[in-house]
Amino acid sequence: FAYEKGLIHRKLNQLKESGTAFRHAIEIDPNLAEAQAALGETYLEQSQPDKAVTELQQALRKNPKLADGWYWLGLAHKQLKKNDEASHAFQECLKVDPRHGRALFEYGLVQMRNADYRGADDSFTRAASMLNDNGWLYYEHARALSHLGRWDGMLEKARRAQDLAIDRADLHYLKGQAW
Repeated sequence: FAYEKGLIHRKLNQLKESGTAFRHAIEIDPNLAEAQAALGETYLEQSQPDKAVTELQQALRKNPKLADGWYWLGLAHKQLKKNDEASHAFQECLKVDPRHGRALFEYGLVQMRNADYRGADDSFTRAASMLNDNGWLYYEHARALSHLGRWDGMLEKARRAQDLAIDRADLHYLKGQAW
């Protein structure tokens, strides 16, 4: 019951209370990896990525099949600017759940940080089939394509991002590069 209570508190954005409930659930059942992962996600939502990493790594040692645990671990490492660790976590998430669209999107962003634009193009292309009309996905995909010099594809993605209300000066700059 403590784990479910934590989920309810988190849904209500009562992060302190959700953390308390998840810690109580772990005290009751130290093997409840889902509670440990949820505590890690709560720390992540509280902008405490170091604590999130600790909890998520413990959860994943208990159950390495928690796709969202790997996803949240990737996000925590990304916040800490540990790109290699973030990349590894997103890849592990995708091994557990190859259709985890958010992990593919975040993995593409890490690939962009590492100047792997071909990899980012592939990740964003695959994520597009899973994330319905995500404006930021189209925006980032346009950026990756601009680095690859694929102007037609870049313009298509930039237009789609703009259609979805992602109206940033960068989009206008990207479009200008193609002319």
